[in-house]
Amino acid sequence: MLARSIKAVLHNDSESASSNARILRTSRQWIADNERWLAETVIVIGWSTWERQEWLIDDVWYQVNTSGQDQVPTSHQDQYRRYIAGVDWPECTRQQHDDIWQFHQELLARDVRHVFFNGNNHFAGLPAEQRRDWGQHFIQPYDASGTYDQWLKSHNHVTVSPDSWHFGATAHAAWARFLLYYGMDHNIWR
Repeated sequence: MLARSIKAVLHNDSESASSNARILRTSRQWIADNERWLAETVIVIGWSTWERQEWLIDDVWYQVNTSGQDQVPTSHQDQYRRYIAGVDWPECTRQQHDDIWQFHQELLARDVRHVFFNGNNHFAGLPAEQRRDWGQHFIQPYDASGTYDQWLKSHNHVTVSPDSWHFGATAHAAWARFLLYYGMDHNIWR
């Protein structure tokens, strides 16, 4: 919906339940493969939850999270159990913040227009000395109410079922409009 509104060609490489590591890897690969289009490119990323990881096992990328439901090879089941038991949320938050900041710096250095937002997690718990000035490129990174999830809930949207984190088409349309106006207000779509 956003791409149509700004008359852009859409490249959507999202994958259900994937990690920020995957988002970073595939975004960097897309940039490397599409150098000639970077002046016309706008990157919009909704970041995944902090604990998700990406493991390369026998040349296959596995997206893992703390659900306990991931399918990893038998050879890595013990590693997966240790990962679930050992998640350190403050460290995950700090690491994700640093990784996303690095990518933001790469995009700035190449003058690639971009806007980020947090899906569910946020950086509100980070101490002041670790926070960064993202300019208009990150929608409320340090405010829990600025996440996609909380913004939709505050605008009376509900998830598709009570035990779900996912929203329906009406909510997605509302978020697309929000992004459209955000980009217009901050001259991102040019």
